Amino acid sequence: MTIESMLRAFRTYWYVVLAGALLTLAAGALAARPVPLYWTQADVLVLAPGMGPQDMPSDLSLDGMLAFAGMLEREANGRPVSSLESGAPPLFSAGVRDGYSVAVPNQGNQWTNVFLRPVLSVEVVGSDAETVAQRYDQIVAQLEASSQTLQNAVAPERRMTLHPVTDDPTVSYVGSTNSQKIRALGAIAVIGVFVSASAAVLLDQRARRRRAAGEGLQAVGTGQPDEAQQQGAQPEGTPPALQQVR
Repeated sequence: MTIESMLRAFRTYWYVVLAGALLTLAAGALAARPVPLYWTQADVLVLAPGMGPQDMPSDLSLDGMLAFAGMLEREANGRPVSSLESGAPPLFSAGVRDGYSVAVPNQGNQWTNVFLRPVLSVEVVGSDAETVAQRYDQIVAQLEASSQTLQNAVAPERRMTLHPVTDDPTVSYVGSTNSQKIRALGAIAVIGVFVSASAAVLLDQRARRRRAAGEGLQAVGTGQPDEAQQQGAQPEGTPPALQQVR
């Protein structure tokens, strides 16, 4: 494939190249649009009765605190959280653009669960910083309400309590940056040019093969004898004896 043949293909199938260019521009426009994304994460401690945030729990109380944290986790999410989810990367890294999660941190792996800290990790992601902060407050309030409901039959002095590590968690911007947009636009441009050029060249090659096949069939249809037939043909009127000698 020479440059001349490629240019001929582009001229012949200009509409294919134009369609590819328009699709590339559309994809580039979508990639260039700002994608605001904000994220926050904070811990809520589960404390045994009469225990402060800085106190170390005993082994017996730790088991009960971990069990109660797991109950609150299921209440908040509406379902049990798998070991992969509880040890997963941040929500925005998993492609979540609007949502939240409440999980007890898992120090184990996909084969073994290891829960060492009676802590609820609250994570919120959304397109607006204020909305993310408000949703975090709502989740903490929901955890408090669930804690009271689950311990409704327990005497107040024997109830476990929740303690948010912070009342004002930091909301961070995790959306697309200018450098990411530039890389995305560059990748889209390269892919668009390659696909458009390849489509035009392939169509041109297919058309040329069809023309060559059609010309071959046309030559056969004219009935012209080939070279072997012409050499083997005998002149009209030649006696049989001479034909045998020959």
